[in-house]
Amino acid sequence: MLAVLFPGLGSQTPEDRDAVADLAPALLEQCSELLGDDPFERLFESARYAVPALFVASHARFSAAEFDEPPAFFAGHSIGELGALVAAGGIEAEVALPLLCDAAALMADAEEGAMVAVRTSVDGAASVVEPFDGWVVANDNAPDQVVLAGPASTAHEVARAAEARGLGNLLLPVNGAFHSPLMRAATDEFGRRLAGTPFKPTAVPVYCGATAEPFVDPAVQFAAALSRPVRWREILLRLDAAGVSTYVDVGPGQLVSGLVRRTLPHAERIALTRDGAAV
Repeated sequence: MLAVLFPGLGSQTPEDRDAVADLAPALLEQCSELLGDDPFERLFESARYAVPALFVASHARFSAAEFDEPPAFFAGHSIGELGALVAAGGIEAEVALPLLCDAAALMADAEEGAMVAVRTSVDGAASVVEPFDGWVVANDNAPDQVVLAGPASTAHEVARAAEARGLGNLLLPVNGAFHSPLMRAATDEFGRRLAGTPFKPTAVPVYCGATAEPFVDPAVQFAAALSRPVRWREILLRLDAAGVSTYVDVGPGQLVSGLVRRTLPHAERIALTRDGAAV
């Protein structure tokens, strides 16, 4: 069986613009109109531009791809969940894009925060942040990769604490503590904007990062995910247990493919080029 995976922030690249212009020109035009600018021109300024750019790039790649078998499952890492819901038929891309731009703006305007990636398990990461107020495990990405989130004022102290334990650290280039309680105000506002969104039942399951289970009520769950941890490792383990043997990473950067390798080293991994071809 085959699962299709959509990436979150960190995978975006300006080189994808030309492919999006060729494969999904109307969507790129809509995105630019919603943002008041070409998102690929301001890709590294903030989540306000990076999130929509990543969505249209991933959607273009998926739309152009041809698979040897129909996908049995979809999943999206963090904000990539909306791309997965679109691919599975849960909502039209043109309807989803304004919602995603709203989410990106709320993320960009959220309370100042920071995120630190560390090489350890969830339990090891929890022990690192325990002494620091406001810090939590935000992403359970792989057995040996976890992302922490919390107030920016103590980010360097958290990074040093991880380094002192031999866990390494990488202060991520973001200005928010995504998937942490610091995003709660954004979650509440986004929930109000999502209310009444016409999501449709999908023919195949789409996994929700906050629950590590298939979506039941996307309008509620997608908003809540902004302030809840991403349980990516658990999702991969459940897909493996369901019989998935091949994982397609539709995003640039192959970051989610790397997390599959670290969690399920026996699985087949397929990446897509900018024009949707498998590599």
